Amino acid sequence: DEYTYCHRCENILRSVEDSYSWQPEFIVLDCELVCKKCLSLEELLESFINDPTKAISSELCSHYDLIYQGFQHLNTYRNQLFESKIYYPKELYKKFREDYSEVVFRIDRVSQFYMDFSAYGRNEEF
Repeated sequence: DEYTYCHRCENILRSVEDSYSWQPEFIVLDCELVCKKCLSLEELLESFINDPTKAISSELCSHYDLIYQGFQHLNTYRNQLFESKIYYPKELYKKFREDYSEVVFRIDRVSQFYMDFSAYGRNEEF
């Protein structure tokens, strides 16, 4: 029950958290559980761009992966600091969409009592 497998490569994956900081190393796409090895960054981003109800696990995508894809880190935006402890993603999404055509959220840290996330935006297809 704590483990499952990737539907593409059949590698074994932990599916149940083992600590407060656990984040999944897989995603479910079209009813198919896909591990990080089998998942392209473009395929991953398709599921998260412009959806403020979802955030990419830091296990699946790093800050530098997003920068490499042409995204800008938006936690300091228009000379204002947006901390994830104060704002909700839906509020930030509305602000960021004024200047960016694509916005994505990434989970930075998970703990027992809170979660930190970052926002990234880009304007053109990369």
